[in-house]
Amino acid sequence: MAARCLRLLLAAVLAASCASSRPPERTVPEADLLPPAGQEAYREALRRMAAGDGAGADAALAPALAARPLHVSSHLLHQDLARATGRGDGLRTLYAAIAAELPADGGAAVLEARASPGSAEERIARYQAAAVRDSRSPWPRVALALARTDLAQALSARADARALEGFAEETRRLLAEAATAVERARAEGESAVALAPDLAAAHAALGRALAAGVPGWVPPGEKEARALHARALEALDRALALDPGDPRVLLERALLRRRLSQRREAEEDLDAAALAAPGDADLHAARAANLEELGRGEEALGAWAAAVAAAPDRPEAWLDAGGALARAGRWAEALERYRRADAIYASRGGERWRARRGIATAAAQVGLDASDPSRFAEALENLRAYRSEGGPDRDWADLMAELLGEESPAGAR
Repeated sequence: MAARCLRLLLAAVLAASCASSRPPERTVPEADLLPPAGQEAYREALRRMAAGDGAGADAALAPALAARPLHVSSHLLHQDLARATGRGDGLRTLYAAIAAELPADGGAAVLEARASPGSAEERIARYQAAAVRDSRSPWPRVALALARTDLAQALSARADARALEGFAEETRRLLAEAATAVERARAEGESAVALAPDLAAAHAALGRALAAGVPGWVPPGEKEARALHARALEALDRALALDPGDPRVLLERALLRRRLSQRREAEEDLDAAALAAPGDADLHAARAANLEELGRGEEALGAWAAAVAAAPDRPEAWLDAGGALARAGRWAEALERYRRADAIYASRGGERWRARRGIATAAAQVGLDASDPSRFAEALENLRAYRSEGGPDRDWADLMAELLGEESPAGAR
């Protein structure tokens, strides 16, 4: 009950803060493939999901799932809802049975692969096998475009981390692999659109692949970069013309518009997407960052708080909220957010040094502002922990050590 009240409150806050009080209507043309009862069930599930009622959306979807032939969009939604409501454990068995019933169906194979554990590379291999078994289905191509884009972005993130640690050769290798993954994602997106020009998901996958930026890799010139951006916007526009209310596509277009410095246009997309998916923390984070770039700091702090409310168990949400408060000069509040992130890392694992860095910086600033020696002690403790836990930013650590009167350990540079 408390979680449901929080979702409803969050939806009300969003309605008050966004330019529009209603999310755009989902049309989902591929829902027309269902019988009438299934169509209404599918759209009702989308409406409940937009209201933040994941359990209600899952229950409303049942008639659509019972419809035959297999309706991939309904089952994709079912998988997402099952994971969101903590019932993802039985997905693999269910979709293995569906795939066995329809062994030559590319959509069924994608659903099975999506529900199965494994690395990104293993999932891509399963999608490739599905594309070979059913060359007429767009769904394996959609899945490949999305999975390869995700892989490219993961490789880019690893490259960023290795560059920070000073591993130049490995950084170059990772960036080359990321660029190859992006090119392959774009080819798969083109294939999906060619197979199903009226499928919103195909245009969305192509747009996401075209928009994917890989740090360290750029097209041969500015003209080529503009052409890629224009093609990406065209694909995302087409996806939203087919299904105007898809929050994931709205977010993707907003991220691209932000990169093109079209922040006002991005704001419109982000407001609509936040209303359509009030429980999406990544969406709230993107909206908050855009508001900061527009110089609307107080509104941005509210959006960062919405991201935390949407994902209170995600340490990155608390870190982002802490960073926003630090940029606003509200260091004591920032320190509390960093401590919350640290507590989650301590109980669940992960890169705890991220929280240590925030705590050390904020505690040192609070100590300066309040002349509180205990905060300096907290800062020094977390600086030492940052180093022992493999924090990669040596320049920051050395600067903090100098400020706190800590000698750099031997071999730190």
